[in-house]
Amino acid sequence: MSHDRTPRRHDLGYHAAPSRRVSASTSISAGIEMRGLRKVYPAPKPRRGRGAAAGLAGPPRMPPGAAMAPTGGTLTAAGIVALDGLDLSVGEGEFFGLLGPNGAGKTTTIGILTTRVLPSGGQASIGRADVVAEAVAVRRRIGVVPQRPNPDRGLDVLENLTFHAAYFGFPRAASRARALGILERLGLADRAL
Repeated sequence: MSHDRTPRRHDLGYHAAPSRRVSASTSISAGIEMRGLRKVYPAPKPRRGRGAAAGLAGPPRMPPGAAMAPTGGTLTAAGIVALDGLDLSVGEGEFFGLLGPNGAGKTTTIGILTTRVLPSGGQASIGRADVVAEAVAVRRRIGVVPQRPNPDRGLDVLENLTFHAAYFGFPRAASRARALGILERLGLADRAL
């Protein structure tokens, strides 16, 4: 996918460190690589039962064309553009913060890098593993610390552990046995079910 304009690193609050010169004999392994990363979410469907059809005048309609969507992305005929041609490299071992205003694409970028969101275009890799083609390999290389604990309250402890193990590509039978063993060692086996 080609893009006519320069990358919009500033949209995500990216501040690059000074450029490093690398000799032909030295190579810097990129931990994270993104090239032309793009994500377009489907446009929200109009609500039914409101407006002229329901006997109400309703709010004025927006003119066709691009407008700011409630999420901060750009609303187009194709949908809500959350990322548009993001190019970014983070070297192996480097610390990196993703900062920006609401709607800048931070959550979408992290969602793509953690394999929870499929990109609409471009390429992203973690340690040379493509986030789409090698999702399980990517999940084995990363660790994600959410803002809040996120167990599924509809699942018991053992089901939560096996669900998360499956996310990382572990076979279900082995995950269950391993989870039971760990819970036993921690003295929590009675809470597994």
